[in-house]
Amino acid sequence: MNKNSNWFSGFLKAVLLISFSYSTILAQTSEDKIVLKGKIVDSETRQPLLFASVSVKGMSTSTVTNLDGNFSLYVSSEWVNDSLSISHIGYANHMISIAELVANPGLEIKLLETTTTLDEVQVLAERNPNRIMKKVLENLEKNYATEPFMMDGFYRDLRDQNGQSSYLVDAALEIYDPGLQLKKKARRKYYLRGVRASDSYILELLAPANNNFNFLARWMEQNKLILLYHTLDTDSESLKLQDLIYKDDRLLYVISDKKQLEGQLNSPDNWYKFESVKTYYVDTETYSMHKIEISEKPLEGKYVAQEPPFDGTLLRYSKKGLNEIYEYERFDGKMFLRYYHVNYPFDLFNSETETADYEFLERRTFIVTNIKIADKKKPTDARMKRTRGLLLQTTEYDPTFWKIENTSRLVPLTKRQLQGLERERSLEEQFADKN
Repeated sequence: MNKNSNWFSGFLKAVLLISFSYSTILAQTSEDKIVLKGKIVDSETRQPLLFASVSVKGMSTSTVTNLDGNFSLYVSSEWVNDSLSISHIGYANHMISIAELVANPGLEIKLLETTTTLDEVQVLAERNPNRIMKKVLENLEKNYATEPFMMDGFYRDLRDQNGQSSYLVDAALEIYDPGLQLKKKARRKYYLRGVRASDSYILELLAPANNNFNFLARWMEQNKLILLYHTLDTDSESLKLQDLIYKDDRLLYVISDKKQLEGQLNSPDNWYKFESVKTYYVDTETYSMHKIEISEKPLEGKYVAQEPPFDGTLLRYSKKGLNEIYEYERFDGKMFLRYYHVNYPFDLFNSETETADYEFLERRTFIVTNIKIADKKKPTDARMKRTRGLLLQTTEYDPTFWKIENTSRLVPLTKRQLQGLERERSLEEQFADKN
């Protein structure tokens, strides 16, 4: 069976032996909490497993691993006899008790690759990608929550300049979700519980965009399932069945949609052509969407598009591409957004020297840390302003909130990211001064 190629396929191997190290601390708060910290890596290559899902069995409390394979998960001490579920597309789900983890530091957990057999392929009722995607659209309202609910989330905006992490904004928030509404407009509402920001080492030329544009609102408002419903051409010859792969005990179709497209970049005269590849991971029984991957890359040269120089400079904004991931998981009989992640690389290209003076990589990640299906009541305070950047909506910094008492499951920074952000002083000092 051939693996579907995607932007992090190097992390997936034939057999994965996961080395899982962790430490726990107990906080003396109104409710004791255990903080589980771990690292998930490929034991053969020592490569970390990015976006492995770590959750408490039967509950919506969860997180994912970072670029180094590290995670932090805050759980109630009352759950010490419950189990953690560790999973990743292409591998068998592994269950392990929280108590066993606490009792056995340095425990190794082995996840084995799950492969499909010829018999499994032959019994599939449907193998036509066009009909499969039609069934996805027909079953959207059956598979996804259509009634309002609340969710807790953690958002991170991390930006690199010339290979060094240079700017960070974190947000803990509650979100009112109206449910999947395919035929009427219904917007999510966001309520900030905490926003913290680092010092910025990003070129001052880009400051207006950082201050005035709310990237969290932009990406969250682009509900990919609704866009799919209204824009997907299910008769397109570009839809191809590429693979079959497991997630937990579910067999998934892997369907690609590769096209050459034209776009417009902030100027009526600035049209560009690029290659777009969308990959859909679809349940073979329920036709629910488990994952959507989107990539854009230039057809020729280094850049997807270039804009005219900034006023008074020789520097041109030059887009190199785009990678997006949206993953969904089932909870209480319905599918919900699990996380999204966006990689956005670009350069500031010097039109005189024809070289890139500055290289940037913007990473934006949103993780749903808790689903509250029965809770439909909107908060009455701390409404996020969609038209203002999060940097202008920072709150008073409370270390206790961020470390223990908050319900967010923080995604740890990598050592390299910390080195870049703390080049002059600690993040704790930066957060305290910026808020």
